[in-house]
Amino acid sequence: MRFLFISLAIFSFAEDIPMKHAPCGSWKSPITAESIASAAIHFSEVRISDGVVYWLERRPLEQGRTALMAWSEEDGEREVLPREYNLRTRVHEYGGGALLVDQERIFFIHDNDRQIYRFEGGKVDKITAEKNSRFADMSVKNGRLFCVLEEHGEKTVNSIAEIGLSDGSVRKIAAGADFYSSPRISPDGKRLAYVSWNLPNMPWDGSELWTLDLETGKKTLVAGGPSESVSDPCWSPSGKLHYVSDASGWWNLYSEDKHESICPKDAEFTLPQWIFGRRLFGFVESGIFTSWLEGGFSRFGLLQGGALHSISLPYTSVSDLSVEKRKAAGIGSSPEASASVFLYDLDTGKKTVIKTSRSSLPQGFVSKPQAVAFPSKGGRLAHAFYYPPTHPDLQPMPGEKPPLLIHSHGGPTAFDPPCFSANALYWTSRGVAYATVNYGGSTGYGRAYRDLLKGQWGIVDIEDCTEAARYLVSQGLADPERIAIEGGSSGGYTTLEALSQSETFQVGADHFGVSDLERLALDTHKFESRYLDQLVGAYPEERDLYIQRSPLSHADRIKSPVIIFQGEEDAIVPPSQSEAIYQSLLERGIPTAYLLYPGEQHGFRKAENIRRTYEAQLYFFSKVLGFPLNEKIEPVDIKNL
Repeated sequence: MRFLFISLAIFSFAEDIPMKHAPCGSWKSPITAESIASAAIHFSEVRISDGVVYWLERRPLEQGRTALMAWSEEDGEREVLPREYNLRTRVHEYGGGALLVDQERIFFIHDNDRQIYRFEGGKVDKITAEKNSRFADMSVKNGRLFCVLEEHGEKTVNSIAEIGLSDGSVRKIAAGADFYSSPRISPDGKRLAYVSWNLPNMPWDGSELWTLDLETGKKTLVAGGPSESVSDPCWSPSGKLHYVSDASGWWNLYSEDKHESICPKDAEFTLPQWIFGRRLFGFVESGIFTSWLEGGFSRFGLLQGGALHSISLPYTSVSDLSVEKRKAAGIGSSPEASASVFLYDLDTGKKTVIKTSRSSLPQGFVSKPQAVAFPSKGGRLAHAFYYPPTHPDLQPMPGEKPPLLIHSHGGPTAFDPPCFSANALYWTSRGVAYATVNYGGSTGYGRAYRDLLKGQWGIVDIEDCTEAARYLVSQGLADPERIAIEGGSSGGYTTLEALSQSETFQVGADHFGVSDLERLALDTHKFESRYLDQLVGAYPEERDLYIQRSPLSHADRIKSPVIIFQGEEDAIVPPSQSEAIYQSLLERGIPTAYLLYPGEQHGFRKAENIRRTYEAQLYFFSKVLGFPLNEKIEPVDIKNL
């Protein structure tokens, strides 16, 4: 696709529609924090079995509980399990892979005790009872259930295990590597495929695809290595193993008998493996139904005989594809529509929207993201999606340029897609421009772009976020005196570093971000325990780099106000990270505020905390950037203001 180099034309309106002028940031908006929090249902793990579509549904109004839902043409939508069950895993802390549907049987992980349960014949049975053990990513065939096992003791140990369905016994069948994922049984039940990798690699750095002969115990390396990322093993109906590899420089589709891409393309056919259970392809009777990322946008198609035939669907982002016979179910989203569970019939071309995550917005408030490619340091081209201020009745005051909020995604090995974003619309409907930056190191643009952050975290991401803001200002799209930056987790780190390294940003919002890299290296969970070796350098050999690039080490260079949000039970970025930078800002007289949420982990699940976060950040920004509020918000205790 061609990237847009955008202009001030976005603020032109039809002459016959009278527009009122109002200060940017103070536009009256129906997109309230309350409406976002109460409607912010999150879908995941779509599965289709015997024509029934299943999915997980996280509900903020139920304290973040995740319910199991089902839909069929005959019966419509229903909740499958009693309300006491909360489907969630904690393996790798990020979880995923909590659901397995096997015709009339359903296996799931209950978050309260993290054990495996079975639902069959209207009855729920607990299968495992392993203290200090976590399970995820299940697969079953011929009465044999396999999964990822994570044991917590003096050390955290990961393996692939077989679970006894009658007695709940746990038997390890693949062990020795640091991490495992994706156990998948062949159609004849004779072979098990799985992925493993070792520290200091993350799965997107280098991993291996293995098969295990369940009769002889023989293990065979299929693909992968320390510098090749493989994932998503999936068996065809005839028993041929397929997978995704970035051997070509892009995450493409491969088969075990042909070590070259079966569909060579400068595109990504998978997502970074932060969580279990997501896939972008599946087998239909006549080929492979798949989605892929190209130029930042999701495309859809059917792969037959080596040719990829595009299918038109109204989505710019898709995930969690599940395929059965001639139908595919998944989660799709577009700039105009929030995430939806959908079903697509390849024979009729009919798309059925089963459920959407929120009701439609009032007409005229949807800001459509525009792809922007902009020059950054070292001559590289970086990427962003720009959301212009959008309101059906209001425009900026004469001569006014809007404030700009730069969003730095988490990960940092991740990606912000151009789809419906309640976060973006909350700001754009109030007259604030919004831009998500897919800085060097982001996924979706190939291995070379993903590797730009190796050894350069705290440099490349800062440069790209800063240059994105400057570029948009140069195009007349933002007020250079009213630029904010925000981010969560690693995006919070980028926010703090950007505030310390650049005078471009006048205010920041740090959501459970990293302030001390050395403390993170010593205090984080196993999955990311060596992540910084790739992003910064080996620890402790290169300890100086950790100190140099820690916001806490040069907090004296942060002159702009910062608001900080943190979950009290966060095991990934512990509260000590936020508290340290908060105290430093406080002692130096920098305007700051700190909101700590009891019961929340890494990211906020409860409606009241989601609502408070939106409103508190708006209140804080209004005080710093000087725009009047046009709504009632509980004041924030801002120190040093």
